[in-house]
Amino acid sequence: MNVLSVGFLILSVCCHFLVGSRVFPDVKRNTMILASLMLLFAGVSSGYKIFTANFCIILMLLACVIRWVKGKKRLKEIDNIGMLYVTLSFIPFLVFMIEWMNY
Repeated sequence: MNVLSVGFLILSVCCHFLVGSRVFPDVKRNTMILASLMLLFAGVSSGYKIFTANFCIILMLLACVIRWVKGKKRLKEIDNIGMLYVTLSFIPFLVFMIEWMNY
C-alpha cells in the first residue's frame, strides 16, 4: 500500500508539473519544478501522501478551469495568475513545516 501511495503521489506531481507548464507558459520552468518538488517533499515527509496527491489533482482541475475561463476572455486583465498556481502548490509544504515545528 505504501508503494502504491508513493507512486500515486509521484504520478500526480508529474502531472501537476506538466499541466502547470502547459496552462501557464509565462511561469518559468524552474519555478514550476521547484513547486512540484516541494509538493513531492511535503507528501513524502509528512506521511500524507494520498492527501497531497489529491491536492495536486485539485490544483490541476483549478488550472483547467482558469484556462477555460481565460478562453472566454473574462480573465484577460489578470496577468500573473500562473504565480497563484505556484503559490497554492506550497500550501502542503507550509502545513508540513508548521506540524514539524509544533513537535
